Amino acid sequence: MSLVELLVFLLTSAGLTAGVVGSSLLEPIRSAIFARSNFLKELLSCPMCTGLWVGAFLSVYFDVNFIVAGLMSSVFSWIVYSFVDMTNAISFYYEALVEEEEQE
Repeated sequence: MSLVELLVFLLTSAGLTAGVVGSSLLEPIRSAIFARSNFLKELLSCPMCTGLWVGAFLSVYFDVNFIVAGLMSSVFSWIVYSFVDMTNAISFYYEALVEEEEQE
């Protein structure tokens, strides 16, 4: 697997994981699954858990060992998701500071 293929694999798996875990498009499907199973609710709410399975499924297309692909996808998806959450938290914090200053 070349470096470009690795980057494509990681970005694809992170994108699919973000789509499954947090997209509004799949919200009705997730809600139906969450109502039926607490196990699947925990699995689909966690980007690291979902990333493992997304990577394992993508390993078929990219012709990589499914365990290695799942682990790489899991860790990379968790890093990307954590970075996005961190930037959201920072932006909400600064937005609250600006609103607080405007009220004074």
